[in-house]
Amino acid sequence: MTGEGITLPQNTLIAMGIKKIREMRGWTVQHFADLLGVPAGAVKMWEAGTIRPGDLHMPIIETLRNELIAFRSAKVEVQKRYLRRMAKGKNNGHGKGKA
Repeated sequence: MTGEGITLPQNTLIAMGIKKIREMRGWTVQHFADLLGVPAGAVKMWEAGTIRPGDLHMPIIETLRNELIAFRSAKVEVQKRYLRRMAKGKNNGHGKGKA
């Protein structure tokens, strides 16, 4: 084993990303297609890596991806703050505390 990572074709990476964006939002293929103004078959082909989204749709898909990344980062920060507070014994009025 050389320790080198596996390189996936660009279409495969895009396909995986599109499907993950759609699934994380809880959208069906049809709903995602309707939002982008494309046939559901186009979304299926994007997700299969058969074809790539055009220049019109890639910026929208990138924006959706960036929003999910920002949301996950914010969620992690909130969880870290909560855990730090709990470790310090502060509960900010939630749960048991002094009356």
